[in-house]
Amino acid sequence: MSAPQGPTSSQGSPAAGGPEGIDEIQEAIAETREDLARTVDALAAKADVKGRATASVEQAAQRVRTRVEEVSTDERGDLRPVVPVGAAVAAVAAVAVVVWLVRRGRSR
Repeated sequence: MSAPQGPTSSQGSPAAGGPEGIDEIQEAIAETREDLARTVDALAAKADVKGRATASVEQAAQRVRTRVEEVSTDERGDLRPVVPVGAAVAAVAAVAVVVWLVRRGRSR
């Protein structure tokens, strides 16, 4: 047997135009709009190369600052005289990030 064809007369179905059918359709439309908005936001974020590179550099700098703080303090939290080591670590991290960005730019 085949499925019934044409609009059905059951109350609340979309074909009958009942209030439940309209509410369901409006809810589906709202969900679709939300999904589309999330997709557009994700695509825009992915296309923002400068923003992603800036965020990456900021994350690397934060990791370096954290590591320098760990290395430059003793168990009691007192500072150790390790400024040259901290500066070297920061310089190496900065150079690594710049090299990464340059190589990444050339591959496009």
